[in-house]
Order: sequence, then structure tokens, then C-alpha cells
Amino acid sequence: MVVYIVGAGPGDPKLITIKADELVRKADVILYDKLISKDLLSHSKKDCIKVYVGKKSEGSSQLQDEINEELYKYGKMYDVVVRLKGGDPYIFGRGAEEAMYLYERNIPFEIIPGISSTVSCPMYAGIPLSYRESNSSFAFLTGHEAENKSFSINWEKLPDTLVIVMGVKNRDQIAKNLINAGFDSKTPVAIIKNGTTLLQETTICDLESLGATPAEPPSVIFVGKNVLLRDKLDFFQKKLSLIKNKDIFISRESGDELEIMKKNGANIYAYSLIEIVNIDFKTPNLSDYDVIVLTSATGVDRLKGISLPKDKEYYTIGPKTEEKLIEKGIYPRIPEKYNSKELTKFMISEFKDRKKILTLRSQEALGYLEEKLSEFHDVTRVNTYKLKLKDEVPEKTEFDIAFITSSSNAKAFKKMGINAEIVVSIGPETSNELRKNGINPLIEADNHTLSGMLESLLDYLFRGGNFGKNKGS
Repeated sequence: MVVYIVGAGPGDPKLITIKADELVRKADVILYDKLISKDLLSHSKKDCIKVYVGKKSEGSSQLQDEINEELYKYGKMYDVVVRLKGGDPYIFGRGAEEAMYLYERNIPFEIIPGISSTVSCPMYAGIPLSYRESNSSFAFLTGHEAENKSFSINWEKLPDTLVIVMGVKNRDQIAKNLINAGFDSKTPVAIIKNGTTLLQETTICDLESLGATPAEPPSVIFVGKNVLLRDKLDFFQKKLSLIKNKDIFISRESGDELEIMKKNGANIYAYSLIEIVNIDFKTPNLSDYDVIVLTSATGVDRLKGISLPKDKEYYTIGPKTEEKLIEKGIYPRIPEKYNSKELTKFMISEFKDRKKILTLRSQEALGYLEEKLSEFHDVTRVNTYKLKLKDEVPEKTEFDIAFITSSSNAKAFKKMGINAEIVVSIGPETSNELRKNGINPLIEADNHTLSGMLESLLDYLFRGGNFGKNKGS
């Protein structure tokens, strides 16, 4: 029986260490914080118990005591318990307090380092912690001190380069303390929000104006003249700038990614080419089945008013559908790659006994999932809605880039006469449908989400990928 206190990194799920990911996959129990990626949690094994302690960790020492007690309780009962914490457990993460609690109660523990936001967020904003010509030391500070005030920051003895976490709320007082300690009021400051993710935003100010500069958590505050190197070293923003002034068609009408692209100067035309048509279907007796499969968020919406039994096994494909089910108190299993073939392989690998499986899907969805599962299990499919081409053709039909987010939109893309120099596909099924319609997707997302599509596009452009290859297709 071992409790592993694991650093999950700063936000981008790809920045987790190999050892941390291996433990997530082996864990019998995972206790996780608010900023942990759902993509990462989906790597856990089928019978893993996942316990969200994010709300508790935002509060007082009393609530931290509750987390400690849960670690102790699960540590006595299970072989592999993972305490999954954002960043690094020992950098202002209270990981050492949790380890000390376990030590005092003779529970074996191990610490797995993580990439800290103190290091990674400035790096992704183009700001080095050290630079030979400007500084030879730096310090990490927490924006709020221990509740018992048994120690305090000695502002007089700080180096001139600082990284401050959890400091947004107290940034005005922090700035005053630094200026009173001798820092120049014009010292450059960077506020880095949602670092290492596509939602990253960097705001530049100085110490004098820090308190009045808008800021929201989660943010890291960097103080020091290395901020001035950002114009040359900000590789992340340079990647995002490659879509500036580009006309981008997206076959989806919502999502944070649309705002990200707009903020970076892209002209966004978000328009689903298909519409959902409700069809009459007989509600199956869900209690008759061992496993229920919902492959789209629309499929979940079509069950409005129907109580989903909590004692069944649920499977789905993408994070949007997963979120819809979690809202209903259902925690589904999800493959690492979001398509029907991967879901099929994933389900077959997890079932040792014959199962009664119900799939609830769109009328147009291909039957690969049911066909393969039927070789080993009893499968019933119920179509709950269908899709049809929209009557209206978008006014604009020529684009620099097109994001095609489903097979049905791939069919409609050609029929509506829309064209783009670069076509980005969300995954293999959509790519196949595009090729059937004579369109070659230059890019297929590794991660089958809209965020994954944007990341793959940016990587392609950053490596020198060209426009114009799809003209006339």
C-alpha cells in the first residue's frame, strides 16, 4: 500500500511526466484537484475510484485536514493511491504537508515531481527565469502566506527576479511591498493566465500599475527585466500569430477555441452545415442492459427526462459528451482517441464476460461499433435523432482554413460548394469522409477535439506548412 503524491504539470496534459502517467493508469484511487485535465483522468483504469478534492483544497487548513484524512483512509485500503496535484507537489502545493501527515501515521508514500507553473508559464510567455546578461538568481513566492503567520516574506532580501503564484488577489499589496523594499516602480511585470494552454493570455504592466491591472486566477505573476525579452523569445504567441487575418471556417458554432482564434486576429466563420432532427424512438428499459453507450452530446440531450441508472457501465467518445454525462452524475469510460474504432477496441479490451450493450446514436452513424461488439456481446442499437443538410448555404464559401469537426459535416462541406486552402480534419472517420468527397485534408488532429485541431494546425504552420495545396479540390 503506497500513496503517490504526483505532480500533474501546469495545465497542458502533454506536459505530464511518463512516470506520473504510468501511475495514473495503475491507480486504484485518484484524489485530484480542480485544474487537473479530464484527458489525463481518462487514462485511469476501469475500476479506479476518482475523488474530486478541488473545492476542499481552495479553502482553509480545516479542509486540508479532510484531504489528509482521505489520503490516510484510502492509503490503508488500496495498493496504489494517487494524489494528483497541479504543477509540482512541493512548490506551494501543500504536498509536503500531506506527505508529513502520512509519515506520522506510517503510511508509505512517494513523491513524483511535476513541471511547475513557476517555470513553465514564464517560459511559454517568452520570459526566461535567468538570462546571463540580466540576472543570476530568482525567487518563487506565494501570494498568500500560511494562516498561522509563523513566518513572513522578507521583502528586503529578495532578488530582482520573482515568480509569484496565487498572487492575483493580493497583487496591489505585493507591488507596494516590493516598491517599499527598493524595487523600481517601473520594473516590468507579466501576468500570465492559463499558462501552457491555448487559453494562455499574457498582460504586461509595471509594478506601479500592477494593482490596477485586470487579472484573474489561475495566473502567474513575473517581476523582473527579463519580461523585456518576451518580444524575441515568445514562441507560443508567434505560433498563434500565424492565423492572424486568416479566414477560418469552423463547422461548429461554439467553444473556447473560437474566442482564442478571434483574439489572435483570425476572421472566424462558425457555421454547422447540418441540423439535428428529432425522431420518435421507443425509450428502452435501461435496467435491462449492463452497458450503455452514448457517442454524442446530442444523444445525451435526447434522453432529457429519462433517469439514467447509476449502477450501469457507461461509455462515450469525446469530452463534450463526457461533460454532459458528468452533469447527470454519470462518470463514463472514454478511450484516449475519440473515434468509434478506438471506442470499439477500448470496450472489447475491458469486457471479460459477455455483456448486454445498448447504443444510443444518430441515424447516420456508421455501424462499425455495433458490428464488432456483436461478435462478443449482445448489442441493441436505438437511433434517437437524425441529421440533415441545412437549407441555407453560407454567404461566404472561400476560406484560407476550414475545420471539419464530423463525418456529417464532411459530407455537407463538398455538397455546399465550400472550399479552403487548408482543410483540418478532427479525426480518421472525418478524413475518410472528406476523401470520399474528393477533398484531401492536409491536417488530421492527433487529439480529436477542436483544441487538438487548432494545435495541429499551429504546429503545421510553425513548421513552414504552406497554403494553397487544396485549391481546386
